[in-house]
Order: sequence, then structure tokens, then C-alpha cells
Amino acid sequence: MPEHEEWARLVHDKYDQCGFRLHRHGEWTVIAGILEVSNGPHVVALGAGLKCLPVCAIPSELRHQLVRDSHAEVLARRALIRYLLAGHQPGRLVMYISHSPCGDASMHVLEAPLVKRIKLTRGRDDAATRGLRTKPGRRDSPPTECVSCTDKIALWGTVGWQGALIDETVHIEEILIGEHFDSDALETGINDKSVNKYTFTKYTGLPFKHSRAAVLATGLDERLLVPSSVAQVWYEGGKPETLTDGRKLGSAKPRVTLPVKSQSCISTENIARARGVEAVVGKQKNTKYQFQKKMALQGPFQDWPVSDPVMKSFRDSQSPC
Repeated sequence: MPEHEEWARLVHDKYDQCGFRLHRHGEWTVIAGILEVSNGPHVVALGAGLKCLPVCAIPSELRHQLVRDSHAEVLARRALIRYLLAGHQPGRLVMYISHSPCGDASMHVLEAPLVKRIKLTRGRDDAATRGLRTKPGRRDSPPTECVSCTDKIALWGTVGWQGALIDETVHIEEILIGEHFDSDALETGINDKSVNKYTFTKYTGLPFKHSRAAVLATGLDERLLVPSSVAQVWYEGGKPETLTDGRKLGSAKPRVTLPVKSQSCISTENIARARGVEAVVGKQKNTKYQFQKKMALQGPFQDWPVSDPVMKSFRDSQSPC
């Protein structure tokens, strides 16, 4: 079996081994898996989902308790952080995504000349331009502050995938992509912004069973096709989780705070708890990461919406310490 097909198969198999399923007829989703391939490929982190929370659904006191962005790539990256916090020292890391990342990498702008945007653009608005944009959604949906996966992957290529709570920088070298692969869009949407350049490879093997194309191939009327309302996440050493509205499936909707037992293992609060620090304090201590991110936000990511108080303070500061 060709190397890339094996990567995808391993991710698909891990999804099945976790017992993940969709809950309604006609649902589809996106899957993303991160593999360590230095000593025989194996999956270390996995996410499936394509929803994010609107600004109005995230009170400030719940900011670190809910998973605001449940797109597959973001879930997999958060799962990778939990894997790293367990003490693993990965070798070469690669990623498989069943669908091209949302944002400019999957806009397929072919007719109009590209124009650089000045301001952050919402969703799929102003398609014939390049810059930063938030995640797509219905035009009548409440706005989200979650930036597109295209732009997040570009930023992680600059500052690393490990986040602010881990000192050693971690990068992903190659990304294997299934549906809607567009090499030009990936280069301009991601590599033109990222300091470290990715290798993008088109996956041509069997599609993910819950992908949009696979669900339609069953003969389903396209009008009955709906994005999945749940998200799924797993990392090596952890237990599979299914999430809805940024919290564990079956937990009560929070009023003031979300109990630890209802939080996902990849919530910012639980990631910080795994590191043995408070979320804000832990981020403040990693001045190297914060300075690198500050520099990125003054460059190609200058329109990035900054709401994290820690990043706000670093963005306004004049030195890394």
C-alpha cells in the first residue's frame, strides 16, 4: 500500500476503533489525524467536526472551559497538545485531512484576479481576495471570532503547533488532503503566510466514510445532507470524546461555569490542568512563544482578532520580557 494511502487508512481505522458515529441520517463531517511516521506510521491525535461557537455563546467566564472551535484540524491540534503534555517526544509529524481546510485554501478562486484584503473578512464574503477570514457559516448565523483553518494552519507553521504551554517548538511537515484539493489555493492561502512551508499532497484513495462525497454516494438526496452537530476527539493515551456545543455530549448547558467533568479533555482549562498551571499564568510564562506570536501578528497575521488577554498584553508590549 502506498505510504499516503496508509496514513489515511490508519486515521480512518482509528476513527472506527474509537467507536465514533454520527447521530442523524444524512449527516457528514470532516476528519483530521496527526501521525508520527519516524518509526512506522501511527496516529497520535484525531479530531472530527465542522462547527464553531458564535461570539454570543461564549461568556467570558466560560472562555477557557468551552471548546470554541470544533473544526477537525483544530481538534486534532489540541489533541496533539495533550499528547505532547503526556511527555511524548515525537519524531516526524504529518497530517491527514479528509477535506481541504476552510478559508482561502478551499475557496477555489479561478476567475477573478486576486486582491489582498486589508481587513478580516467574514466567512466566504469577498471571495476574490486573499488575506485573513473567519470560518464560513450561513449568512443568517451569528458571527464567530474563530479564524479559518487555512489561516490557523499558516500561523501554526510560523509559531509551532505546540501552543503556549509547551516550551519545545513542534512542526508538521506534510499535509495529506482529500476532497477539494487545490495546490495553488493551498500555497497562496497557507504557505505564502507561513514561515515554515508545508508539503501538500493530494489523497486519491478511498474517501472517509462520513465525508460529504461518501454520504452523497449512498444515493442520498443532496437536500437532505446536513453538517454534523457533534465533534469527536482522541489522542494516544486518552479516551475518545464526543462533544456538542463545545462540551461533552450529554452534559448540561452551563449557566455560570462548566464543571470539570463536563469539559472536554482539550478545553484550554484542562490542557492547562494537564500542564499543572492555570491557563493565563501558563501562557504568560512562555515569553518566547508569545513574542513569536506577537511578531506574526505584526506581519501577515496583523488582522487576526485578538481577544485573549494574555496575547493582548504581549501584542501591545515593546519587548519579549
